[in-house]
Amino acid sequence: MIRTASSPNHLKPEVLEHSEISLSYSQFNRLQADLTVFYEDYSDLISEPFNYVDFRLTNNGKLQTQGAELGVHHTLRNGIEWGASYVYLDAETDTPFEGTLRPDHAGSLWGIVPLGSNSALSGVYYGTAAVADGSYDRFDLTLSHRIHIQRGHIDLQVNYRHYPDGINAYTEISSLTPNVALVDGQDRVFVTASLAFF
Repeated sequence: MIRTASSPNHLKPEVLEHSEISLSYSQFNRLQADLTVFYEDYSDLISEPFNYVDFRLTNNGKLQTQGAELGVHHTLRNGIEWGASYVYLDAETDTPFEGTLRPDHAGSLWGIVPLGSNSALSGVYYGTAAVADGSYDRFDLTLSHRIHIQRGHIDLQVNYRHYPDGINAYTEISSLTPNVALVDGQDRVFVTASLAFF
């Protein structure tokens, strides 16, 4: 099999038209809630046919998305913060691969618990509906500590991240049969330190 590659000379810029309307409610330092309804129209998307024998780029891609996003952020009297978000998305496209990149439903739930004046424990869960026969769920747990120094501070963090079985990367072997690469659940630990001074 022979594949050919060429550098296109006449691709146009991709165009996005975005409209949204939002409603927000807040109580100072206590509760905030936002609701947004949106519509997006993508045209002249640069797409890659990649039908086994070529992958010449074109401006043939089109995509329309509409949906709603809801977010809540609440601070309790003891200083604990929590929040949640939810997104509903309806996508219409004539490019099958574009459709595999966007879940119908996505959401998150997070919380921050103070551990004294300079430390905190936070956690977040993010999940989506099935996308191309897979899901992208993630859980993070982070322990943070700040050390004050003269004219600055040092921030230390230990982060644990868990990926259940799900999507690692998309592959476009064919524009007619988009595929998804699946991986086994993974557990990762990150240790970071940063210095800020002024």
